[in-house]
Amino acid sequence: MDRSRLGALSQSAAGRVASRRFDRNFRVRRVARRLGIWSPRGLAMPPEVPVGVKLELTHLCNLKCPFCYTDSPRHTRAGSADLTDDEWRAVVADAVGTGVVEAVVTGGEPLLRKELTLEIVSTLSEAGMGCTMNTNGWFVDDDVADRLSGVDGLLVNISLDGATAELHDGARGGAGSWARAIAAADRLLSRGVSVRMIHVVTPTNVAHLEDVLEHVWLLGVPSMRVTRVGMVGAAARGGDWEVDSRALYSAVERFYGRRGSGMRINVNTASAANLAAIEDVAPAALLVRPSGAVMIDSQKPFRYGTVPDESLQQCWDRISSTWPHPAVVEWAEGIANSAWIGRTEHVPYRDQDVEIVRAPRKVVTRRSVDESKVPAIAPPIECAVNLGAARGVVVGLALARRYAHTRLRYTGSGRRGRFVRVVGDGRTYRLNHTAARVMDALNGGAPVAAVDELARAYPGVARRALEEDVLANVRLLVARKVIEPVRP
Repeated sequence: MDRSRLGALSQSAAGRVASRRFDRNFRVRRVARRLGIWSPRGLAMPPEVPVGVKLELTHLCNLKCPFCYTDSPRHTRAGSADLTDDEWRAVVADAVGTGVVEAVVTGGEPLLRKELTLEIVSTLSEAGMGCTMNTNGWFVDDDVADRLSGVDGLLVNISLDGATAELHDGARGGAGSWARAIAAADRLLSRGVSVRMIHVVTPTNVAHLEDVLEHVWLLGVPSMRVTRVGMVGAAARGGDWEVDSRALYSAVERFYGRRGSGMRINVNTASAANLAAIEDVAPAALLVRPSGAVMIDSQKPFRYGTVPDESLQQCWDRISSTWPHPAVVEWAEGIANSAWIGRTEHVPYRDQDVEIVRAPRKVVTRRSVDESKVPAIAPPIECAVNLGAARGVVVGLALARRYAHTRLRYTGSGRRGRFVRVVGDGRTYRLNHTAARVMDALNGGAPVAAVDELARAYPGVARRALEEDVLANVRLLVARKVIEPVRP
């Protein structure tokens, strides 16, 4: 690693340390904001039209995460009602007509409504919207992956809550869910779909954060989000979800030190931090619950209308004309840190929504919960964590993925280095001898062929080291658009 890169990392780390001071304590953030030593990012007033919309297509989920922010396990058991397919189609048409530019399609598990989900992401993409889909990966088979690969500009977020099957499956209450999440990512990457892994950190898996980062890097995923448990929904019902934010940042810095910054990692330790500046940071997006309730986001329990009975613009106008609503400000001012959200009178996703109307304000009391339908909190995992087996699965998939050259011009055999011009964007790169060998092996082949060739050329080097070197070069060549995956 050269000095300039080390300097860039140090600057980045210093900036992160400064911003972390206000991550957890909202009262400190409020004082800092009012003293002018911390400035919230956001809009002073809502825009005329919402910029984004998040569509929770269903309450249903096939897994049982005890920290689920949407409380999907309880809704699944209770049989909570969702909007019909036609009602969702009307909401999507409304979003397109309103002029929304970005959308997130999620659940529950949206692929439990497979045909509707695939139709909606295609409709949003065809309308020119940026589109993200959240999934646990369980239902991403070859057919789903093929169809998602035809959606231009789609980003698929896949939940991965452990470096191994033992950690992930134990946390999510579904045997085989780790293997399916990893296979889903591989299927999508093999078809050129943008993938990001979402890792929720808990006291059970936090010790293996660096291991999960390593496995995601080996698999070839370009980006990852690391987040604490949000104290809403199922997590607000009980359990110990506290982790040390400093440990998360430290683990990521160590990972960057080993692997460089080729995989983008976003660490989110204070998902509700905008509550500290709620009067100064106006909303720019809407959230539509499976019932049709229209909210601002997943961190506030306030409902501004219901679709399809009302249009998205009508709900947005209600937000815009009442922002910041006194009830919202009063609720936010009672929260000192993110953990306190779970102790408020109205906890998002756990309690009944609070309806906001122009005047007067109607406060709906907390509804009773049928405890027989609340899944038990998963106990701590007390079994061996087999990192070797997990690495074998990840590396096996990554080495078997086939690639081909993009449209290129390049010089020579690469013994003294190789210059490559990517015709698509006109950029030119210099590759060292190893990268040139990997490039040659991936003209219709898989990375395992490059490992085999390097093993013959360097018999004294451990195969594990060669695998990691080859996969690092694959990541680099994909990022530079020298190679691209070959569809299965």
